[in-house]
Amino acid sequence: MWPQPRWLNTCMALACVTMLASACGTARHADRLQVDVRDDVVPDSMLVRDERTLFDAAMRHSVPGGEAYDVERAVALFEAFIGRYPASDRRREVAERLALLHEIQALRLELQGLKDIDLKRRPWE
Repeated sequence: MWPQPRWLNTCMALACVTMLASACGTARHADRLQVDVRDDVVPDSMLVRDERTLFDAAMRHSVPGGEAYDVERAVALFEAFIGRYPASDRRREVAERLALLHEIQALRLELQGLKDIDLKRRPWE
């Protein structure tokens, strides 16, 4: 058997490292794909697996006009984010978004109260 040139060994090592890295990248990509699935078919245990997944799910529910818009769900996910990742770089952004969502909830309650008052009025008043 002839001795293999050194560059061939280096190429083989690089090929092995590349294959391992791409396999790890595929697993990470699969984890990210879980975020794109609607939350009603993904258990909460999958959403809180990592910081980014939980943040992305909460953001998806907090955007008005989006098909996943759900203020109560967004609040629950942002509160879970703050509880689970209190030292996150995104904490300030999450706290600000959470404050806006709480304001939306308060305004909805106030609006419903005003509608109830309006419905109780007599038409001639």
